Amino acid sequence: YGTVLRQMFGWDGRNYVIPVWESTPRKSALLGVRLRSGGDSLIRYSGVKGSNDKTLYNAEALQVSKKADLGFLFVLYGELDAQLAWQDGIPAVSPTNGALSLDAKWFDDFDGEKIIIPDKGEERAALEDAGKFGSKGWVAHLPRNKVLKDYTDFRTKGHRSKDLVRDVILPQIPVLTAEKMRKAIQESLILQA
Repeated sequence: YGTVLRQMFGWDGRNYVIPVWESTPRKSALLGVRLRSGGDSLIRYSGVKGSNDKTLYNAEALQVSKKADLGFLFVLYGELDAQLAWQDGIPAVSPTNGALSLDAKWFDDFDGEKIIIPDKGEERAALEDAGKFGSKGWVAHLPRNKVLKDYTDFRTKGHRSKDLVRDVILPQIPVLTAEKMRKAIQESLILQA
């Protein structure tokens, strides 16, 4: 419940209302407002007219990752996925307009690895997005033997965030990045829950 209040999420009767902040919620500029359908609509995310520019959602995680010198950051496709991961102790961001809207300039002052965890069906787009970061961009897939749409689906089906990082992500990324991640877990910089 604390995340809902902190981020100032809302409900308009049909959609979740998701403010997009420049960095820290309530302490920085409001860049836009995203809507996430509450039903089974094919169009799950949309923007409010006049505030739907492409930008980085949860830029606070980028700043924290940089300040803590983690050396890595997760990129998911969906504001609620990124927020749930952040709440779970995983530094995660999302481009507001989904796959292929990622702009490498948003990460200019972050030299760490960008690990993209795509939604089911967006694997090709994730490879293209990772290519924008050259040798610092990686794609790590959710378990393929399970029918999982995205990070939120992974969590709501009873899987733990620790399992995702330790059992799924670590084996798919370069050894040096995996060592940084193991160290961050050991020092409780991520996954404190």
